[in-house]
Amino acid sequence: MEEADRSNPGSLQFVSCDLAEIDDIPALVKVVLVRTAAAGRVEVKA
Repeated sequence: MEEADRSNPGSLQFVSCDLAEIDDIPALVKVVLVRTAAAGRVEVKA
């Protein structure tokens, strides 16, 4: 992880979640998509 951060700072981010809370997984996906889109790593299409 340190090597990835040195070569591409901010490329790894931690998002905490409880995968036992199945109903919360769609919200988790949205959070990850918003963060990666804001960082310019993906384009989110509705």
